[in-house]
Amino acid sequence: MEIQKLSSLRSEADFAIDRAEKAEGKNKKLEQALLEKEQEIKSKDHRLDDLEGKLEATSAKLKETTERCVVSPFHHRIVI
Repeated sequence: MEIQKLSSLRSEADFAIDRAEKAEGKNKKLEQALLEKEQEIKSKDHRLDDLEGKLEATSAKLKETTERCVVSPFHHRIVI
């Protein structure tokens, strides 16, 4: 009876170790995927900041150009 109990416990332990190893492998893959997504987000944030800066500069240029344009009484635009 003792031998059966030990055999059963050994079997359960082997099964638990196998499950733990699989879970650790899955966890490692998920951590790697998370890291990749975080890097992707950081890259996109940088790109967004760059585009927002370009938009701001272009908007300022447009405003400046628009302010330099005057509409004449004859509806012709004259650049000062």
